[in-house]
Amino acid sequence: MTTTLHTYSFRAMNTDMETILLLEEGDDRIGRLEAYTADWFAFAEEVFSRFRPDSELSRINRSGGALGMVSDTMAEVLGLSEQLTRETQGVFSPLLLEALEASGYRESFERLPGRASISGPVPPVRPGMEWNPGMKAVCLAAGSRLDLGGVVKGWAAEKLAGWLSGRWGIRAGIVNAGGDLSVWGAPAPGESWLVGTADPWKGDEDAGMLAVSGRGAVATSSVLGRRWTTDRGERHHLIDPRTMESSRSDIVQCTVAGPRLPLAEAWAKALCILGSDEGLKLFRERAPSYSAFCFTEEGRLIYCGRPEKRDAWTGREIDRTIGE
Repeated sequence: MTTTLHTYSFRAMNTDMETILLLEEGDDRIGRLEAYTADWFAFAEEVFSRFRPDSELSRINRSGGALGMVSDTMAEVLGLSEQLTRETQGVFSPLLLEALEASGYRESFERLPGRASISGPVPPVRPGMEWNPGMKAVCLAAGSRLDLGGVVKGWAAEKLAGWLSGRWGIRAGIVNAGGDLSVWGAPAPGESWLVGTADPWKGDEDAGMLAVSGRGAVATSSVLGRRWTTDRGERHHLIDPRTMESSRSDIVQCTVAGPRLPLAEAWAKALCILGSDEGLKLFRERAPSYSAFCFTEEGRLIYCGRPEKRDAWTGREIDRTIGE
């Protein structure tokens, strides 16, 4: 039977979404697959959006420190967030909404004013969430509010990829949630998916391609994309929980590949926040199954990971390898 790659592109969760699925020609499920995909991301947005006052996340943030039960969906992501916080030793944190809003990021990015105002300084993050997985209940400390945007797109993409391959029996595909990808299978026998990595300074060009086969994930984070001007200079969306301000390090963009998309997403952010010295040391210790391609502010490309994984990269020459 002849197969074809079917692409479906749409907007959800304030970003571009895309699925690429290996289907048999004439597959009559295309319309249902597209509706299933769009409905899933719409549901995730209804639960987790910080910009929707009726979302479950917004209701939790208005709870005023009271212990409250949460849905199974919210419980899964809160548990995952705690895991990512432990894995990155606190560099990934879901408790950064106060800092994001204080830096001027108070509405969806495309609606930000040309010049945003900054409110007073926010104290460094402290343990501000009590999570009881047995009860599926959460209590936020006074002054703490959740923003799960750093994990939920990757989580949603990975969940959908699992359902498409399992429930729907699709043997190969990509779910791309705003540049964070969950992949499985291969586009053709003996071939790999080729995932483009954007050039940090030339957004319409790729710096290289990463070959991915089997089940895996690729996530990219950058301080150069979501930036805005304030009355105190430029800011970006990656908040350092140690300072509660936009991070400052020598890494301006990082792509991480590995088995799980939420972990790849968290590490891509953590490396941009920590920088090459501190960040890559922690990455090597805590994420041996993952590989990182880091672009520095000086224009250098650093690779960190197992030597054999470096061979999956083609394109821009790697200036330094850590892990050999």
